[in-house]
Amino acid sequence: MNKTLVAVLAVVVLAVVAFGGFYFGSAQGKLATEKKLAPLLNSAFPKPPDDIRFLDGIVKSVSGSAIDLEIDNIDDYIPHTDGTPRLKDVRHAIVSDKTTITLIDLGKFTSNGQPTRTIVKLSDIKPGMNATARSGVNVRNVKTFDATSIEVIQ
Repeated sequence: MNKTLVAVLAVVVLAVVAFGGFYFGSAQGKLATEKKLAPLLNSAFPKPPDDIRFLDGIVKSVSGSAIDLEIDNIDDYIPHTDGTPRLKDVRHAIVSDKTTITLIDLGKFTSNGQPTRTIVKLSDIKPGMNATARSGVNVRNVKTFDATSIEVIQ
């Protein structure tokens, strides 16, 4: 009975040591690889600036004087190797009477070949439209901001 107990204990200890070694080796290998590839990764996908004055995204809703804009998470800028999509954020752009709202129509062109640009009202913005909201302040880390201009693409 003692020999069986010692044998089982030895197998358990061996399994724990093997698993621990595998885990530790994998973690060290990952760190070494990330350290070696960091300069290449940083040059291919530079970190977004700390001062951002505009956000691009999809209009999720328009209510009152606010536009809810779904954007890609600013800090999730490196492509995912597992194919998962980027994280999303929702930001609230507050529209005032000083905000200029421009509709860019990619189906109509001016005589010089540029898409037509028309000043529109907030009520002309619909969910699903691509939009760029600009502000006079840094909007990198704020959820709600006053928009100086909005451009929507049709």
